Amino acid sequence: MWKYLIVSFFSLTRAAFAIETQALQVFMKDFNTGEVLFEKNADQEMTPSSMSKIMTAHLVFERLKSGDIKLDDKLHVSKEAWQKGGSRMFVQVDTQVPVEDLLQGVIVQSGNDAGIVLAEGLAGTEAAFAEEMTRKAHEMGAKNS
Repeated sequence: MWKYLIVSFFSLTRAAFAIETQALQVFMKDFNTGEVLFEKNADQEMTPSSMSKIMTAHLVFERLKSGDIKLDDKLHVSKEAWQKGGSRMFVQVDTQVPVEDLLQGVIVQSGNDAGIVLAEGLAGTEAAFAEEMTRKAHEMGAKNS
């Protein structure tokens, strides 16, 4: 009976990913097994939008896990980050902001300014961080990023 229940559970789990969504693109992967669980137009080009913020948070979490940075480390707010348009955390120019606050600013407020401060703090420049994000995306299986 247990075998039947376990097989049924896994069948239901797989079926749960056969969903309808209004999202134009979806890609869901089990990184423990490498199995693609669900995809929809996964190779179709799209604008990065908040995907860059998700990747920023992912790279910050990796650095936290490895011990390269700590949540209470403070990063400098450049003029470039401070004057960035769009959604903002409203960090002040030439201040030092803890990584934890910046991470929350990216995740909760979708703050462009917080994302740039993290990018500059981790890679030196926004452009260098973009290259790091692209390398990570390719490592994770993204083909056209």
